Amino acid sequence: MGYTLITGATDGIGLELARLRHSSGEPLVLHGRRPLCELDRVLFTQDNYCQVDLEQADAAPQVRSWLEAHHIDRLACVVLNAGCGYVGNLAEQDEASIRRIIAVNLWSAICLTRELLPLVRRGHGKIVFIGSLAGMMAAADYAVYAASKAALDGFSRSLQLELSNDSRVKIQIIHPGAVRTNLHAKCGIHMSESESRKIPSVDSVVKVMDKIMHGTRERTATSLGQEIFVRVARWFPEVQPWIASQRRRHGNVTSPRHPASAAAPHCVISGAADGIGCALALRFAKAGYQVTGVDVNAECAAATQSKLGATGRFVIADLSTAEGLRHTLDELKSLPPANVLIHNAGINAVGRSDELGLKSQQSVLDLNLLTPLCLTPALLRQQSIRSDGSIIFISSLSQFTGYPGAAVYAATKDGVASYARSLAVSLSGKGHVLTVFPGPTRTAHARRHSPDNSREARRMPPERLAELVFRSLQHRRSVLIPGCSNWLISFLGRLFPRFVGRLMYRSLFCKLPRIEGTHSDTLEMQKPMPLKENP
Repeated sequence: MGYTLITGATDGIGLELARLRHSSGEPLVLHGRRPLCELDRVLFTQDNYCQVDLEQADAAPQVRSWLEAHHIDRLACVVLNAGCGYVGNLAEQDEASIRRIIAVNLWSAICLTRELLPLVRRGHGKIVFIGSLAGMMAAADYAVYAASKAALDGFSRSLQLELSNDSRVKIQIIHPGAVRTNLHAKCGIHMSESESRKIPSVDSVVKVMDKIMHGTRERTATSLGQEIFVRVARWFPEVQPWIASQRRRHGNVTSPRHPASAAAPHCVISGAADGIGCALALRFAKAGYQVTGVDVNAECAAATQSKLGATGRFVIADLSTAEGLRHTLDELKSLPPANVLIHNAGINAVGRSDELGLKSQQSVLDLNLLTPLCLTPALLRQQSIRSDGSIIFISSLSQFTGYPGAAVYAATKDGVASYARSLAVSLSGKGHVLTVFPGPTRTAHARRHSPDNSREARRMPPERLAELVFRSLQHRRSVLIPGCSNWLISFLGRLFPRFVGRLMYRSLFCKLPRIEGTHSDTLEMQKPMPLKENP
């Protein structure tokens, strides 16, 4: 019998699962960050307990080193369960808290998957991701936690497609709902005894989860009602924001109303120097907006600004870094509050997940997901967005199809879509949130990252996409899937996920070149290009 490794095994779901597996005599490797002396000596021993803080950058190599030191060279099951959260006013969550949640809930799972995949293959085993029903919800009070779990779902779905022909390893994700654990108290939720009783006990939920883990379902919730909710949420991504918009109530984000101004409206666009971002900047400038672009590429920014003329300005900053974020916030603080904020900047890292370098994938996560998650609340706090303004998030068609060969990119775009849903509830009755799910777009970035450019003429021109985004903004829509062909793909992806997934596998993943030797970190990522070039 092979080893089962459980992360976050010192509390909650992880602890209960460890107890259940221990009682059945399975050999275990239990992970946590608490000292061994604080734990149950019957369950946790020096021979089975790996103490590592998953927030640390080298956490995954530490786990791998521990396994090697204990002569464990194969794993039957890896349960990636560790997580942390935050509950409170969305605009008040600080950057350190946001980064910690993404690091523990998402990035550590990506890194551990990469490190442990060879051991799981050797053991003909399974990797189980523990998601959350929150990732499918509009969770105004815990938007970043929900985004991290939605991103984990996006990563696992794309990884499932990548490994669909590998009989040596299986990928599974389970989405439990609320469970009676200490996580609520750690996040700041203190429930009365009567409220707590309404939530299922951890032992009852873990028994269901354990049964699912021994089955073959790749993606599931822990009850029929929750499974129906997950399916409805995926089928109709616009439902929750629409419900929120109909309430016309004040949300939990505090932002005083700005008085009406006779000056030209202001639009802020990240990644505005090229591609889709440039097209958006030109379209909004044409409509009379003053445009502020944020980009790291000064040369392209200068070229775009010359097209904008007096209506445009640029902030040169690398938004994937904390320094770049601070510089951008300082610059925007001195400008009029934005009527429209467009989170467009993005990069990609294309290749097999076990061959791509972690540096490449970390850069994708930092720019595509952490940037909008950190920038939005900071701009709300410093009142750089009008309370009646619009925030636009550029997600991806991969939300509905998966993206084998770019699993981290797919994860970031699922996380962005989840955060947008939560923000829409927070701003209900005041601001407006639009989420855009573009498909293949005719840009230089698409040509660099597509395995086949023979049908480039069929891709949507960025100018056409910009026009559709502008029209959706004018109608205060919550969701945009631009173009009939993209809408059809999204529909088929929801109706026949396996069939569309196989098509994506053959059309994208099978055409990727193999990378020989060590893991590659060579990709063009220095420029936060406006990237919506999905499958």
